[in-house]
Amino acid sequence: MVELPNFHFAVSRSGATLSVHAGDLVAAEVLGEALAAFRLERF
Repeated sequence: MVELPNFHFAVSRSGATLSVHAGDLVAAEVLGEALAAFRLERF
């Protein structure tokens, strides 16, 4: 597995309707404030 520090990849099926919220979530994740329960490291 290749590690890419500070790389964030966001995918959404309904990106047009949720893009504003998804942008807020990605920004919070970049700042280390959200989505910890969904990180790959949880496995």
